Amino acid sequence: MVILGVTHPISLNNAACVIVDGRLIAFAEEERFTRLKQAPRAYPEKAIAFCLRYAGITPHDVDATAVGFDPPSPGDITTEKIAQYLGGTLPSAEMIILQLHAAHLSSELEIRRYGALFHYDHHRAHAASAFAPSGFDRANVITLDGWGGRLSGLLGFQRAGEPLEVFHEISPANSWGTLYRFVTQQLGFRGHSGEGKTMGLAPYGVPDDQILPDWCDETFGLPDAVRYQDYLLNVIPRRDPAEPLAARHKNLAATLQHYYERSLLRIARYLFGRTSSGNFVLAGGVALNCTGNGRLAAEDFVDGRFIQPASHDGGTALGAAILAHEQLTGRPCPIEFDHAYWGPDYSADEIRGALQFAQATYREVDPVEAAASAILENKVVGWFQGRAEVGPRALGARSILANPTDGANVDRVNLHVKRREPWRPLAPSVLEERFFDLFDMRVLSPYMLMAGQVNADWREKVPAVVHVDGSARPQAVSRKTNPLYHQLLTTLNARAGIPAVLNTSFNLDDEPLVNSPEHAVASFFRSGLDVLVIGNFMVEKAPRT
Repeated sequence: MVILGVTHPISLNNAACVIVDGRLIAFAEEERFTRLKQAPRAYPEKAIAFCLRYAGITPHDVDATAVGFDPPSPGDITTEKIAQYLGGTLPSAEMIILQLHAAHLSSELEIRRYGALFHYDHHRAHAASAFAPSGFDRANVITLDGWGGRLSGLLGFQRAGEPLEVFHEISPANSWGTLYRFVTQQLGFRGHSGEGKTMGLAPYGVPDDQILPDWCDETFGLPDAVRYQDYLLNVIPRRDPAEPLAARHKNLAATLQHYYERSLLRIARYLFGRTSSGNFVLAGGVALNCTGNGRLAAEDFVDGRFIQPASHDGGTALGAAILAHEQLTGRPCPIEFDHAYWGPDYSADEIRGALQFAQATYREVDPVEAAASAILENKVVGWFQGRAEVGPRALGARSILANPTDGANVDRVNLHVKRREPWRPLAPSVLEERFFDLFDMRVLSPYMLMAGQVNADWREKVPAVVHVDGSARPQAVSRKTNPLYHQLLTTLNARAGIPAVLNTSFNLDDEPLVNSPEHAVASFFRSGLDVLVIGNFMVEKAPRT
């Protein structure tokens, strides 16, 4: 049974995956191929082509195409019928934008039919993308995003082999994703991509309900998004991106983050009270809020948690494929998902060809020895190895690496490599075996999706990866899932006694993560990177003067 999962082209993060006989073969985001961040409102044509090619199948081999969005009726594709289709679930400003993209609601116009075509509820697809890969026999389910059809989230419970039991559906009028985007835009950042900046800014401020009133409900702490929209547009001046960040901006971000974390914990306690299960799975774009995830994981009643690395709308491709497999076979689809490396990889000949085409001067090396030496010489390294990650976090396949012991590397990487704000935090990758030596956390964080406090005796040792509040967003690196990256960290630990490396995504601020050797070479020469270690090859720039 071959299932192709795709996001609906109405989405803002588009992806595709292939599941063969219940086994995930490939999973990739369209932006990595088109080089347009998030590939918004785009059918994931190139991602589909990659997935089919990697699986060694043709479109004729596909039994079903599964889409993580409810189907419209034929009349709903017209501009006049969009409001009827959406049922008043979007704020008016959003409706205007959507009307400009009326054709994206039409599966007949946009979605290629490979085999039978199946549509699934957006948030049930999110839920499936988190529960099936979790390995849990039973778990509480939380999905939260900006908007996905008639909902912005759901709360439920699932047992293996049984349908999802939904306890509560969250209206777009109470959307955390929408409110987070509104505040992000008022802070002068780009909505639907700058929310991570808002989260990173929050520790610089203090919560203040005089800046952002507490208009959240008592039960779940969900926001009155419509009321907040009016308040933010009419009371809070929008910051010009060139304007310096003031205390009021930092406090606005801190207040929003405080309300969200409070809400997430209320939701989790409600679910635990109903089910007595300490397992939680999360998906939806809001599940990428690593600070909130860290707060949840620190609670005593939380035993296990799984956060889908591709929690954004791209994850609905996977969830829809899982649901289609279960519907067509009548059996659960407990896919193995112990890593996020589901994208393309490249041969030595392909890498060499890209270097030669760029007329780069390169030499063949042991990638671990070359990268370790460069990092310990305090050089900033582009690291391109193996299959690409899925999701927004670089996990040691398409990464920029630097020495975490030099605090000056925060500015070097942010300003001279990434071309972004100097106050933004940078994350560490750490040997799984040494994870709890460095972090005061109850569980491992393999996907860099949880923040936690750095232990006091390590804060001065790795200042480049410690945020202003003493926290970090770590990745626990496993020998099993990424042996080469684990070997690099082992080498750094043996030579310098530091089982960690500064790791940020291999891209500049205006582009997605690099995907191919050509992308890596181009970004290397566009940036302040010192060294590129790509496969078994190394490229160096002239030393800085």
